[in-house]
Parts: sequence; C-alpha cells; structure tokens
Amino acid sequence: MFPPCVVWKPLTAASIPEAPLEVVLPDELRDSLRLLKPEGNLLKDRFRSMMIRGKVESRRQVAYTKQKKYTVSEKWSYKDWQLPK
Repeated sequence: MFPPCVVWKPLTAASIPEAPLEVVLPDELRDSLRLLKPEGNLLKDRFRSMMIRGKVESRRQVAYTKQKKYTVSEKWSYKDWQLPK
C-alpha cells in the first residue's frame, strides 16, 4: 500500500470516536432480513470511516461561547419632555 519509508500519521491529536456497538436482541429478530429495521446512523458511519481513512480531520467538539446580552434603554433626550401648557 505505502512504500516502506512512508509512515502514516493521524492529522490531529484528537482520537477517532469508537464505533457504537449495534446489537439486535433475539426478540427483535424477524424471519426475513427484509423485515429487519435498520440500526444506526448512516451519516455518522460514513463520517467515521472518512476519519479513519484520513479524508476528514478528527476534531474535538467546540463549546459555544456565551454571547453578550443586549439591554434596551431609552435615551435621556427622549425622557426630558414636558407637557404643553
């Protein structure tokens, strides 16, 4: 596959997530494979396989930062009004 001098290294220090164990219990088994419901998520499986092959970089999830809360206030020029006489 690779020449002997080439050593494969992962792109990042983040590890590739483990594949979830997909088990079908005996009471969920059907007589036919056509009646068996699919398990797992195809998108997650494809994304993990691309990380293993080195096509996509594996990263840790980035936490969302807190956004500034804006306060609405009236200006003093609006507050300084007087009733007409």
